[in-house]
Amino acid sequence: MNHVKRQLRQIKEIKGLVNPDLFWVTNNRARLLQQINNTVVPIEKPIIGETARVFWFQFRSSTAFRVMRPVLTALTVAALATSGWIASVSASFNSLPGDRLWAVKRAAQNTEVAVKSFGASNDRKVQLQLNLAKNRVDDIKKAVAQKLINTSPSDLKKAVKDLSVATQDVQTAVKQVSSNIVDQEKVATTKNNQLQVVETVKDVAKDTNNLTKELTSTIVSSTAAGAEVTKQVLETVRVVNQTSINAIEVAVRNQDELSKSGGETGSARNIVSEKVADLVRSNEALTQEVKNTNDDLKIIVAAPTGTAAIIVPNVSSTLPATLTTKEISREAEEKITATRESVADIRKNIDSGNLQEAVNGLRALNESAVTAQQLLVKIKTKVEIDKR
Repeated sequence: MNHVKRQLRQIKEIKGLVNPDLFWVTNNRARLLQQINNTVVPIEKPIIGETARVFWFQFRSSTAFRVMRPVLTALTVAALATSGWIASVSASFNSLPGDRLWAVKRAAQNTEVAVKSFGASNDRKVQLQLNLAKNRVDDIKKAVAQKLINTSPSDLKKAVKDLSVATQDVQTAVKQVSSNIVDQEKVATTKNNQLQVVETVKDVAKDTNNLTKELTSTIVSSTAAGAEVTKQVLETVRVVNQTSINAIEVAVRNQDELSKSGGETGSARNIVSEKVADLVRSNEALTQEVKNTNDDLKIIVAAPTGTAAIIVPNVSSTLPATLTTKEISREAEEKITATRESVADIRKNIDSGNLQEAVNGLRALNESAVTAQQLLVKIKTKVEIDKR
C-alpha cells in the first residue's frame, strides 16, 4: 500500500509526462461515439393512426362521447340510408309505371320539386309543377305503349295501378299550378307585377296545350285494362284544360287592371284566341274522323283535344247501350255541331272585348269536349264489338 502511495505522489510531481497520446485520444473518442450511436434507440414520431387511436380512446372515456353517441348513431344511419337512396334513384331513372323502381323515381322527383319550391317565387313554383306534370305524362305515354301489351296479368295489374297514380300526379300538379298563379296575382300590386302574371299565364297556356296533346296521343288497346286507363286519361285531359282556362281567367283580370291604368290590353285577348284556335283545330280533325265512320270500316277517332285514337270498351257514357254505330256517330256529329256554335259565340265575345264571357264559354266548351270524347270512344268500342 505504501508503495502505491509513493508512486502516485511521483506521478503527481511529474507534470506533462503522463498525458495520453493525441492519436490514441482521437481514435478512442471516435470509437466511443460510434458505439453510443449504435446503442441509443431513436425517438419515433407518432403516426396519424396511433394519434387517432389515442384520441378515440380518450374521447370514448369522456362524458362528451356518452352525450354525443345517440347523435353519432343517427348520423351514421342517415348516411347509410342516403347512400342507398341515391343508388336506388340512379337505378330507377329509366323506370316506368309498372316497374318496381318507378315508385322510387316518383318519390325522388316529388321530393326534388318540394325542396326547390321551398322559398321559391310563385312563377318558379308554376314552372316546377309543370315540369313534374310533363315527366308524368311522358311516363304515361311510354308505359301505355310498353306495359299494356303482351304483359302477364300480375304485371298488367301493377301497370294499371301505377298509371292511375301517374294520372293523379298530373292532375295534382296542374291544380297546384292554378293555386300558384292565384297567389302570384294576389301580390301583383304594380304594373310590372301584373305584366309578369300575364306572361306566366301565357307560358302555362302553351304548356297545358302540349300536355293535352301528349295525353290524347296515347293509344290504348281494346282491353279491360285499357278501358280503365282511358277513363283516367280523359279525366286528366279535362283537368289540364280546366287549369289552362282558370289561368287564362287570371290573365283577363290582370289585363283589365292594366287597361284602367292605360296599359297594353292585347296579351290576354291573344291567349284566349289561341286557346279557342287549339280547340277548333281539334274539332276539325274530329269532324273529319266522324264523317269517315261506317259499320264496315275500322274507325280511327281523334279526341277533341288531340289527334290520336283511344280504343277502349265499356267506357261509360250517356248513350244507351243498344244504339248502333251510325246512331252513335249521329250523336257525335250533333255534339260537334253544337261545339262549333259555341266556338262562334266565344269568338264574338273576343271581338267585342268581352273576355270574361269568352272564358266562361271556354269552360262550357271543355265540358262538351269531354262528352264528345266519350261518344267517340263509344263509337270505337261499338265497331270493335261488331267486328267480333
